[in-house]
Amino acid sequence: MKKFTDADFQTQLGNVIAELEQASQIEIVVLIKQRSANYDDVPMGLAANLSLLTFSILFFIEMGIDDYIIYFATLAAFGLGLLIALALPFVQRLLVGKKRKLRNVEIMARALFQKGGLHHTSTQVGTLIYISLLEKMAYIVSDRGAQMAIPEQQWQIITSNLNNIFKTKNPPESLLKELTKCKETFKQYIPALENNINELPNDLRIDL
Repeated sequence: MKKFTDADFQTQLGNVIAELEQASQIEIVVLIKQRSANYDDVPMGLAANLSLLTFSILFFIEMGIDDYIIYFATLAAFGLGLLIALALPFVQRLLVGKKRKLRNVEIMARALFQKGGLHHTSTQVGTLIYISLLEKMAYIVSDRGAQMAIPEQQWQIITSNLNNIFKTKNPPESLLKELTKCKETFKQYIPALENNINELPNDLRIDL
């Protein structure tokens, strides 16, 4: 599967963004991050629950088990739970609630939008499309001009389609396709000016 970090994908992404901005006034920045937050409590929680379960089973089981076996088995269960949660990102994704993931993705997207200065374009059409890989979520933050020009229903459709890329076999390729589909929408509601000026670099890097 083509990865989000591949040079070929990054080149294609830049070309798609350039096409969108040629057809419309909109200024698009696509940021793809590994995760939106550190869920440090999840590995510890899984480890604690697994060790407690192991201890309870061994303690109450109706057969003679030496105390040292119970002790070391409980420690081993704790270590196993910690290892599983740290080594397998999908385990964290499953154990973290959807509301918490969405809140963290939104917080990160809005922070990146502000720090990147996407609200400083002359026509207020800066738009951040943020993709968070651990949470498998997409979130869009638009400046006032773009937000008001494009109906809320259209933004919801775009966001839904972007979130659905993670249900496909090749999310990077699906992302390119969904961005390309946005071209006509942006062109319809925010048509290009005669002399379009690209105020934001397509490969903008923002770190918090």
